[in-house]
Amino acid sequence: MRMARLDNGVPWLIPALVGVLMSALTAAAEEPQSNGSKETTGKGAEEEKSFPPPKTLSEAFQILDRQLSYENRQAIKSSREDGLIRYHFGLGMWIRNNFGLWAGNESLYKDMGVKPKTHPDSASGVLLRAYWEYLNQDFKRPELDSVPPEQYFDKVLFYLRRAYTSKSERLVNSLPLWVFESRNPIGFGYAPPRDRLSKDEEKRQEQLLEVANSLLTKKNEASCLALLYLSDHRKDAGLITLLEGYLGVDTPTILYPLKVEDDPYFSAMLTSDDIEHQFELKAKWATSKDGKYPEGFLWRTLSAGDIALRALNQIYAKDFTSPKEYAVWKNARKTNPFLYWHCKPTFEQDDIKKLSSDKALLLKVLLLSPRLSHHDEHNSGLPTDIRTSIDGLSKLVPDVGKASEKEAEQVYPKRFRRFTGSSKDALALRHIMDGIDDKALFDSISLKALADYNLHHKTTDLNEYNRYVGFVLTAGRARLLKMKRNKELWNICEHYRQNDHLSWPFESYLIELLFEIDPVLTRGLTKNVLNPNNEPDSTYSFGRQGFLRAMIEKDFDNSEQLIEEWFWYVHDKFLDHHPNERDVILETLQKTSDKTRRLHQKLTSDPRFKKARQKTEAEAD
Repeated sequence: MRMARLDNGVPWLIPALVGVLMSALTAAAEEPQSNGSKETTGKGAEEEKSFPPPKTLSEAFQILDRQLSYENRQAIKSSREDGLIRYHFGLGMWIRNNFGLWAGNESLYKDMGVKPKTHPDSASGVLLRAYWEYLNQDFKRPELDSVPPEQYFDKVLFYLRRAYTSKSERLVNSLPLWVFESRNPIGFGYAPPRDRLSKDEEKRQEQLLEVANSLLTKKNEASCLALLYLSDHRKDAGLITLLEGYLGVDTPTILYPLKVEDDPYFSAMLTSDDIEHQFELKAKWATSKDGKYPEGFLWRTLSAGDIALRALNQIYAKDFTSPKEYAVWKNARKTNPFLYWHCKPTFEQDDIKKLSSDKALLLKVLLLSPRLSHHDEHNSGLPTDIRTSIDGLSKLVPDVGKASEKEAEQVYPKRFRRFTGSSKDALALRHIMDGIDDKALFDSISLKALADYNLHHKTTDLNEYNRYVGFVLTAGRARLLKMKRNKELWNICEHYRQNDHLSWPFESYLIELLFEIDPVLTRGLTKNVLNPNNEPDSTYSFGRQGFLRAMIEKDFDNSEQLIEEWFWYVHDKFLDHHPNERDVILETLQKTSDKTRRLHQKLTSDPRFKKARQKTEAEAD
């Protein structure tokens, strides 16, 4: 096997914030490379070298040492152990493809100490961790777990100062995670699961919390560390009050290793669309005391107020730049009902009573808060789960435990079921919707309701209103059609089709619904969308596919001629989509009815079709 050297493979080194759950989505794309195949890593790759898959960890390490540049090895060496996941889709993929993991490299698996049938995703993770340990065998990591609680924060401060004087990124990354980020679930941001603590560990944590609280009065560098520790470990509501009390406070201060992506200048540099502004920011970096483009950590003096604001940002998943911004947002929580409920850490008895008596508000609260419900982000855009693990929330959700899987599966139309599965939480949401009267339900999806939400309630914390409307249009389809408000309903569906649909599959669903509501009006749309006088835009191919399917399934008698004309218009055009529009037409004609199958026969027996197919097959050969 011939492989390109990885020295210039910068893209794989960029941190990708991905979870292990994404592995299944990419496994199909990471097929093993056949002999003679090659994978380059960008311009400047050195001469390709040949090597067989390693049989032992030692051989694997030797290959990685040869293939990776010194700079890239140092980057891995300096990484946190819990940060190695960033290499899963870059270097990890390269390892899976070229170390024989997809073929089941038994000798390497055995040497790694993993079972023969271990998935390559997991095996590559084991190998990467072993390589990280191999690179760090000369490094003695700080032993902090055995330090007495009363000396713990002074010891962390000692290593922090040593890391600064020695400019050791490895030493910075060996410090406890609480030094860098708060994973406290007291707010409503995502909190990664923690390991279950033993009784001895729980006792030690209680002792450290007591020491941290006492250090706050010292007003020194250790006090800043104590504030960082409390923002990550303290679980009572008093933590928010404590942090708010420090906002705007200038002392004490600490010299702190800020991750470059957390620095405001660097963040603006990455996100600015203004190229001249980017150059301006880079010039500031060049003339700063650091003297070079930032990598890894930037040592900055942070005050207790800076630490408190940073902790509140992490707890609430926000990006406040000043105490004033936080105060404005906090005040909005009192006046904005959706933000108020979104930010509720727990649901008390009075909360449950209030929401249970107002089904319309309850449904919106659940669907418009990304904290309270989960949506199928990549396909349908529809809600699939309610976060009933939040204290008290389960009492607001109707009990559908006795419902059959079939009943739960049929909440959404058939086209979405392969994405949403059998969701009893979706069934519970529909039961809530069933408790809303017809007029209130229809008014809640009106364009006026959308405008009101965007003007008075929408914040970056909340979902777009299409999350709510999308659920009602799918789970409440039959009910809406019975209301006989067809013109209004058609306008609503057309608005979301054009401007605000949840996904491509959802747009196809809306087109189908448009035909069902008013086929005459919808035919007018098809003549604009499928207009041979306009060069077909490949970016809208999925949208045209939705129209073609709906025309065949819902309005074939009136659309047959246009379907045939469009088929011949695109039959030899490359629109860079799979499936393409020609195949969608044939597939839908074949499976819909006897009448549509006759057109299928006509098209496929035409000499033009046979000629195009022969050309395609020849090109494939």
